[in-house]
Amino acid sequence: VHMTDDVKELVGMVSGSRGGGSDSKAGSNNLCLFGEVAEREGMWVCALSTIVSIVANSCRFHTVELLNDFDAAGGYYVLSYAIVHSMRENMPKMLELAVKLSCCSTDPSPGSQSPAQSADNNALLIKNVSAFVVLYDLASRSIPFLADYTERLEGKTPDFNSVRYIKAAAKDSVQTSVSRDLESSTAAALPSFEISSE
Repeated sequence: VHMTDDVKELVGMVSGSRGGGSDSKAGSNNLCLFGEVAEREGMWVCALSTIVSIVANSCRFHTVELLNDFDAAGGYYVLSYAIVHSMRENMPKMLELAVKLSCCSTDPSPGSQSPAQSADNNALLIKNVSAFVVLYDLASRSIPFLADYTERLEGKTPDFNSVRYIKAAAKDSVQTSVSRDLESSTAAALPSFEISSE
């Protein structure tokens, strides 16, 4: 929680220093880098990588307390904010952190596999919907089809645990692609067809 609060200051989400009765002027006279200056020096990536690595490695051993603390401290929002406000050069590293978190198991039961086997077999499966929603929100800002779909949902995030929502999103994706292709086509008339959700 404290580490996430420190990152909030680092990325410029909050200002001033916390704790101990120090006044804000004293906090603003320190020699630390914050905001865009810290981001240019790679400090955002470094700080968030540290937190995400600790959380992800604890999840490999089916210890989800740190993941829950990260969530309670607003860690997903901090990560999303940092990705949106990061420089183009740092964006791929930031997105990797969101992907890494989305592959963290939220299930505290160890099951039959060892952590090493589990990591090998399921390394790229989405298990953490909260982290995946960060990726979805980022994509919905930049991918036209997702922006249209989000608008039709009136800003609600789809339930990615529901097969019905996933089928609806897939159908909508195909229909949007076809309609955009037809709009951009120079052909006079193309036959229309019905797209099945199956």
